[in-house]
Amino acid sequence: MRIYTLRGELVNNLTTDASGLARWNATNQSGGSVASGVYFVLIKGAGAKRTIEVTVQR
Repeated sequence: MRIYTLRGELVNNLTTDASGLARWNATNQSGGSVASGVYFVLIKGAGAKRTIEVTVQR
């Protein structure tokens, strides 16, 4: 799973655990908190892709 800003900048890259779940703690790759706003999550797996929107409100 990759998380992007509205501008298409990569925020974080996540991997799933053994059960197939991933948890994002609203931080960037450096561990800093992201700003409030809308982010896109690109999910790839089993030959399929899906994009969802996630909103962070602080």
